[in-house]
Amino acid sequence: MDYFVFGLGDPPHPACTKFGGAPYRSRSIAWPKTGNGGNCEFIAQINFSQSRDLSSRLPSDLLLIFLTSEDGASTADYYFEWGQTEIADPILVSDLPELPFGAIQNLAFCEIHRTMEYLTNGYAKNDPIIDYGNLVVSKIGGISNYSGGRAPSLSGFHLFTLSTIWTSKGRPFPFLNQEQPIPKPDEPGMGDYMFTILMLGDIGEAYFFLEGDKINVETRSF
Repeated sequence: MDYFVFGLGDPPHPACTKFGGAPYRSRSIAWPKTGNGGNCEFIAQINFSQSRDLSSRLPSDLLLIFLTSEDGASTADYYFEWGQTEIADPILVSDLPELPFGAIQNLAFCEIHRTMEYLTNGYAKNDPIIDYGNLVVSKIGGISNYSGGRAPSLSGFHLFTLSTIWTSKGRPFPFLNQEQPIPKPDEPGMGDYMFTILMLGDIGEAYFFLEGDKINVETRSF
């Protein structure tokens, strides 16, 4: 399976896996709406082009992920759109509508780290990567940690996992393009504040399963 390894800021290519910013989609396509007519919130896009051996039955290489609800707790709280990795008129950040939830705290992009994992006490573990915050649980393929590795209630195969992604300020974190830890606040008494990329409500992790042409979602709280 492929772990996501994060860099901060703008991605090297707008179609790569990333969190926040503008989705790689045409500006001529209407922005997706929630059931009550509000704007869906773009949170991430996943580029599967380097993971086709793990996910060969996909309709295309790029999946855009939107929230329809701040909870992000079930399939109904998400809107999915398959896109292309080369388009002529991509939407820009300056074109984005007002987004309602604030799920993305900091813009980040991802490269993949191909590795293996195994079950220990019912949960997926991996030797080469140390537990820095929650880096180790955003991935394509592999074992779903839902309910301690037990079979989820949804059918289909585990396509990918997204996790709330954070680290303590002042603690090392293996960002691709940042050698030093995120500094702690200078003000006395501010304490050890968190640096957050993706905040999925209070649920912790979301597991995405592909069943035919439908993506189903289950979640687990930390």
